[in-house]
Order: sequence, then structure tokens, then C-alpha cells
Amino acid sequence: MTGCRWWSAVARLTLAGVAVLLAAPAAGGQQPDTLPASAAAQALSSVVSREAASRYNAPAALRVTGATTIDSSQIVDGDVAALEAPLTILGIVRGNVIAINANVMLRPGARVDGDIFVVGGVVTGLDVARVGGEVRTYQAPLRYSPNATGGITAEEPAAGEAILAWVRLRPRVERENGFRFRNYATYNRVEGLPIYAGPYITRPIPGGVVTAELFGVIRSAENFRWSSENVGHRATIEARTNGTLQLLAGGRLEDVVESTQPWQMSNSETALATFFLHRDYRDWYSRLGGIAFAGVAAPRGASLIASLSDERWGSRRERDPWTLFRDAQPWRPNPTVDDGVYHSFRLTGTLDTRNNIDDPWDGWTVFGEVERTHGEVTSFGARSRTVVTPGARVESTDPTYVRGLLDLRRYTRLSPQTQLNARVVAGGWLGGDPLPLQRQLSVGGFGTLPGYDFNDGTPGRDKLRCTGPVVQPGRPAECDRVALAQLEYRVDLGLDRLRDALPFWYGRGAVVAFVDAGRGWRVRNDGSDATDFGTRTLPSLNTFLTDVGAGLDFSIVGVYVAKAVSTSSEPPNVFIRIRHRF
Repeated sequence: MTGCRWWSAVARLTLAGVAVLLAAPAAGGQQPDTLPASAAAQALSSVVSREAASRYNAPAALRVTGATTIDSSQIVDGDVAALEAPLTILGIVRGNVIAINANVMLRPGARVDGDIFVVGGVVTGLDVARVGGEVRTYQAPLRYSPNATGGITAEEPAAGEAILAWVRLRPRVERENGFRFRNYATYNRVEGLPIYAGPYITRPIPGGVVTAELFGVIRSAENFRWSSENVGHRATIEARTNGTLQLLAGGRLEDVVESTQPWQMSNSETALATFFLHRDYRDWYSRLGGIAFAGVAAPRGASLIASLSDERWGSRRERDPWTLFRDAQPWRPNPTVDDGVYHSFRLTGTLDTRNNIDDPWDGWTVFGEVERTHGEVTSFGARSRTVVTPGARVESTDPTYVRGLLDLRRYTRLSPQTQLNARVVAGGWLGGDPLPLQRQLSVGGFGTLPGYDFNDGTPGRDKLRCTGPVVQPGRPAECDRVALAQLEYRVDLGLDRLRDALPFWYGRGAVVAFVDAGRGWRVRNDGSDATDFGTRTLPSLNTFLTDVGAGLDFSIVGVYVAKAVSTSSEPPNVFIRIRHRF
């Protein structure tokens, strides 16, 4: 290898590796009309971050920024707010306790009449103290910047799980205004690493705040070659009111690349699989246009956002970004999509009541979205079915369709050491013309049915990707509807005690046993194919594909084995997940 080529390889490794590990997709980059299927498992949601800042900024009887102890003889008439410093309570607090990036320690005899709200820390001593209100803790730290009023302004947190958040590093305080580098997407076979850079501006207004960003996009594929494929932009402005219940409105102009099914696997897992293993578990298409949005954000991760968009959606080719292993292997082709101009209205709702966003033991997360879109298709992507059966619905060059998606998760603590978690996902076509390729769905793979390989199935009778007799490059997802149920039973190993001996140990460790069931199907007017059903017909439960499995989850990483039950010939799959399965 020549010196020039050697340095090129080192430069690419350094840039791509550091970027994948350190640059997490920011929630500010998550479009309001395409919110993630669940709140980020490893980082604070936008709503929780803003609620934390709002609670801290509210009037408090005692506000501390250094290690503080409320003695047993002391009574605080009002709220106590701590920032970046531990708070120990032996006395009485006749209000709420708010701690930002700090731990709260309750000693015997302590009493808190209101709520305890902790972000970036933990609460200890609940068994020896009295708390009149609700206790909520989020171990992920809050990223914030000081504001002119002496309070704090929450930074937009990562939508994908920040890799180094695993070890609970202290948050990096950023200025409200300045030049920033961000990564709103993941390392993938179409872009390589997309880097966003540009000014970020925050301005207070009466009763609220206005934020604006103007980012250019450069992609690392083909060694950052300056071309239309490698250059994009993202310009956003948003106004938001202060308070616990916040109104918001804004708009965005963008030229970006987006994945077709971000709900299946986390951004971090997708990026790591692409960068290290040369396996991209998503498909990608371009979005060029504008979005206007408005909505409301409430406590407990509740939000309701409506948006209107006018965009051109287009196919993107796979390229050859550098990977650590298997770099000489060809990439799976990126499937073509239905190119054209699409005008969409979306209504998106979220709810997150988990007690701990990093390691939940109790609570709900809900994501729901309904989309109505009218398109003007200029070219259709390659489909696996070249012959349409008589009476079946056909693709239109002027489609209008309705599509929905629901992702519901419940975390239930059965005992101090055991937990039962459940997840249900249902989505797809709700009415109108057939869905374009980029809005169709699939199941199969580590994020949905791990007993079945990703992007695999039997042509003609495929319940995973609903493909027909002609296998197209990349095997695009072609299901009009999908349904998925996941159930897992967890037994805590109590390894959190290792934190005292190992400073960088994070998490408890658990034995996990799970079962999954799901399938996809196509919606047609006839029933000539086993994967096709009428518009008002649901498949029988005995047609669903199932798998079972078990593994060890160490919070940071989990190792599992899954075996398909419905297809006995499928060999067991051993796989690794970052953080929890869901």
C-alpha cells in the first residue's frame, strides 16, 4: 500500500469511526412528521428535556449549584432546585425537588411533600423517607445552556442513542448561539456519514423562545466528493412557548436522505452494523422540499403535532462507503422507490410515562401517526410482481392514500427482580390508492422477528416482505400492512452493585426470555395469494410467524439467541443488540 493510500485509509477510519461513536442524531433533526417509533431509549426525549428546563426555571425557595445538605432541623417552604451538584435531604421540603444532572439522597426522617423530578441522576433512600408526590428519574443527562434570565435552556437531545451516553459522561454545555456540527442521520451505504454544519441561533421572545438553524450537509461517501449526491441542506425555525404545556410552530426546508422504516432498529445499532459489519439494515430515499408544523407538548412525554409537507421523493443508489470489516464486499443494492412530488398531511402523537428512559421498569411509551398523502409519480420503483391479478388494485400515477402506524410498549415490574415487557406494532395502508414503495412495510430481522433473517423470505408466499415471484435488487419491502407482538420476561441479576468496584460499569444485567409473533400482508380485492387479503380482512392468528429466544442483557449490550418456531428448518440466530430489545 502506498503512503498516500495508507494515509487515506487512516483518515477515513478516524473520521468515520469517531463520527459514528461520538455524533448521535439530534432530536432537533427528527422531523415533526416522522418522529421515532418510540422515545429514544438512551437519551432524553425533547419533551422531557424541555419539561426539565421548565421545572428548573420555575420559582424555587432554594436553588443550589453546589453540594447541599438540608439538615434534619431545616424546613424549606417551597421547591428545591439543584443543578450539577448532589442534594442530600434529612429535613422537610414542602414542595417539589428538581435535580438536573445531580443525584438526590434521602436520609432517614426526610420528607418531601411534592414530586421528585431528577434528570441525569438517581434517587436513593426512598425506603427510609416520605414522598407525598410522584418520583420520576431519568439517568440520561440533560444537555443545556445558561440563558440570560439565570435559568437554563434545554439543548435538543439525541434521537438515536448516543454511544458514549452508555457510561453517563457529564453533559457538554453548549452556547445558545454559534456554529455547530451535528449528525442527524446514521452511517449508511447511501451517504456514508452525513455531517451537518452551520449556525444555530436562540432568541427569547415574550412568553417563549425562537430557535433557528441553517445547516449545510456534506456526505462522506466517495471521499466527500463535491457533487449533488453529496451535498444537501437543512434550515429550520421553531417558536415555542414557555411553561409545562408548550405550544410550538415552525417550518423546515431540507434536502436530506431518510430511511424507509426507522421504527425497526435504533439509529445507533444501524450505524454500528453498517460501519463495522458492512450490513445496512435500512433502505433509503431522498426528500427535497418543505414542511410546516404546529402542535402542543405536555408533561410525561405527551405531544401532538400536525404537519403539512410538499416534497420531492426520489431513489438513491448505494455507493461504497468505507467499513472496518468486509470492506471489499459489495453492498446490498438500495431499492428504487416511486419517484415524484408528494403533498402530505400528518398527525403524530407521542406519550412516554416510563420511570427511567435509560432502564425502564414501569410505564408506557406510545407513538401513533396518521398520514394522508397525494402524489404525482414520475417513475415507479422496481416491484417483485410483474403480473397483476384480475380485479386487484393497481398503482396510480396520481395516488392519494392514507397510512397509519402505532407502536405501543408497556413496561411492568412484577417484583424487585422481575419484569414483564410487551410491545405491539401495527401499521400500513388505511385507505385510498396503493402505497408507494417507500411507504410500504416489512418484518423480519433482529428488530422485529430475530428468529428469521433480515431481508429473507420465500418468493410468492412471503410473510416477511410480501415479495412476489420476481426478486428485485435489494428486495424492497412490499407489505401493505404489518402486525407485530413482542413479549419478554426479565430477571435482574443485581449487577448494579459492581458500580462501586468498577467506575465505568453501567446497568444491572438481566436474563431475558422472549417470544415474538408477526407477519406482513398485501391488501388486494381478491384472495388469490396466501399473502393477499381483502381491504377489510385480517390474517388469522395461526398464520403469524413466531420465534422464541433468550439472552443476557447488560444494559450497554445484550447477547441473544433466537429460533424460528413456525419454520423449523430455520437455524438459530445469535445476535447482539445495543441496549434493550425495546
